[in-house]
Amino acid sequence: MQCKYHVLLDNDDAGRHAGSEAERQGLLDVRNVTYAICNGSPNAEIEDCYNKAVYENAILNEFGVNINVAEFRGNKKWSDRIAGCFLSQGKLWNDAMEKRVKPIAESMNAKLIMSCDVTKEEEVEAVFKECEKIYGKLDFVVHAVAFAPKEDLMGRFVDTSKEGWDIALGVSAYSLVRVCRHAEPLMNEGSSIFALTYLGSVLSVPSYNVMGVAKAALESAMRFLAVDLGSKGIRVNCLSSGPVKTLASMGIAGFSKMLKAATMRAPMKRNVSLEDVGKAGLYLASDLSSGTTGEVIYVDCGCHSAYASAEEMDVISKAE
Repeated sequence: MQCKYHVLLDNDDAGRHAGSEAERQGLLDVRNVTYAICNGSPNAEIEDCYNKAVYENAILNEFGVNINVAEFRGNKKWSDRIAGCFLSQGKLWNDAMEKRVKPIAESMNAKLIMSCDVTKEEEVEAVFKECEKIYGKLDFVVHAVAFAPKEDLMGRFVDTSKEGWDIALGVSAYSLVRVCRHAEPLMNEGSSIFALTYLGSVLSVPSYNVMGVAKAALESAMRFLAVDLGSKGIRVNCLSSGPVKTLASMGIAGFSKMLKAATMRAPMKRNVSLEDVGKAGLYLASDLSSGTTGEVIYVDCGCHSAYASAEEMDVISKAE
């Protein structure tokens, strides 16, 4: 029995590549393939062929995004136009982050989810304006932002580019200053702002490079901010966690080795867990830490306090 088929593919780079690869492998005949040609776009997707009236209410109800706006018009492909709608209306649009963050936020009944480029003053300002509309005042703010170009995390630190330096310190350290400036008017007395840091701020860690300098700057900025905001009853601290598996950490080369090294060196002979970090975060966010400001709180099973474990010393001595 012969199976008859016809394949409809997106007429963009991904769709054309998939079609060519399937033809190369003998999985389909090009005569049985139609590439979407809709909306007058040279890079159309199948969704471009649908009548938006069919799904516009579903998107509005599910995501709170109105697609009857200028960003959805024009002849860009569907996913680009939808992304424009989400971003212009302050909604998160990033495949990797959306899949991880959105379900968590929704499970906690979060009232606000916004994208924010911390290198842009107006976007940080917009976030806190929305916070003021929804929450009025704030009890705590968590700064969990860091980035450096991948090429500046590899190789020798001495080869760090000026552009990579500026990006790493701007995104990872100066952003805390910017966040505190816009958060300050909304913070209750006795409130808390804390940032996430890492031991690479005080020790040279392989493949951490310029991020270590950025974290050192972050910790120094935290102390100045603690002095500035202390008279208003606002505490500012840093939480220095040991290595844990997160979306960001998995982008660090040799991260699995960092996990093993931390476990070997830690006096507690284990690596820190997400629950450990969460409990420390709760301490800093709550009035349990009412007398703590200007501090770096280490949550790394003691790794920061040990020069080397006995096992490491044995390995070193055998290598001599």
